[in-house]
Amino acid sequence: MKKLVLAALAVAALSTAPIQTQAQVVVGPHVAYHTDDVGVGVGGFAVFPLTSVHQSLAILVDGTLFFPDGFDFMEFSGSGVFSFPMGEGASVSPFVMAGVTYGRVSVEIAGDDVSSSDTDLSVGGGLSFLNLGSIQPAVGLRAVLADETGLEFFAGLGFPLGG
Repeated sequence: MKKLVLAALAVAALSTAPIQTQAQVVVGPHVAYHTDDVGVGVGGFAVFPLTSVHQSLAILVDGTLFFPDGFDFMEFSGSGVFSFPMGEGASVSPFVMAGVTYGRVSVEIAGDDVSSSDTDLSVGGGLSFLNLGSIQPAVGLRAVLADETGLEFFAGLGFPLGG
């Protein structure tokens, strides 16, 4: 739990660091459902626009703590995101993403904490909902490309930082 709190603080610190972009950094909470017997999780995310490279590119970082029965599972991801331009006044914006996901599972066996971790490629996509004032919701699906591909459904509420 201490590592999760430190990771959340690191994401918060990174999201408030000065970045030379024309768009706003977006941060917020999310919920997720993982199909690999991991179940429901909660976490946070930050989106850093890369408008100096291309107006549709961003970096997404997120961390999620899942609550499966009998063990602990947490996941951290960093992905490149491409949002498809839909024109002025559009209410949704589809996006695709690809990146790296780090997962860690731990279980207590006879009083000892046993853990394992893995880093894999991940791909996914979803929809961002636009023109809702100071809230930017998004929903999506991510596939972690491991030996057994697991699907993760997610929904988040983003809040733009700064002016």
